[in-house]
Amino acid sequence: MRYTWIDGVYVEVDACSGCPFYSTERELSAECRYPQNPARKSIEEGSYYLGDYLGVAPDCPLREKA
Repeated sequence: MRYTWIDGVYVEVDACSGCPFYSTERELSAECRYPQNPARKSIEEGSYYLGDYLGVAPDCPLREKA
């Protein structure tokens, strides 16, 4: 489980597909649109396929909930 604060609102995320930073603008792929996602540095143009993850991607930049 991960979490973040957006405009003072606490948001829990248990899957990429439920994340407010999850974008499905492209037809066959999705991407993490988190502004400071460290995974973007190593992945071409900041997009990668999240459809393989039923939960949260292992390199998710959100904080882990204890």
